[in-house]
Amino acid sequence: MSNLPTVKAKEFIKVITKLGYQFQRQKGSHAIYKNLMGRRVTVFLGRQVSEKFLSNEISIREADFKNNY
Repeated sequence: MSNLPTVKAKEFIKVITKLGYQFQRQKGSHAIYKNLMGRRVTVFLGRQVSEKFLSNEISIREADFKNNY
């Protein structure tokens, strides 16, 4: 298991924006971000983003996250 922190959605959005993801659209409390390679990330705005989501769902490496956090 990695040492990635649990972060608020707002902080997570700052990190993925620095990693090249751009806001595409929002429907209700779900915001969709997309990078240049076409990979999408859906962020639920009313909840904290867990370590499991960071490492498994979008494959952010610990070093990339900590450098951009």
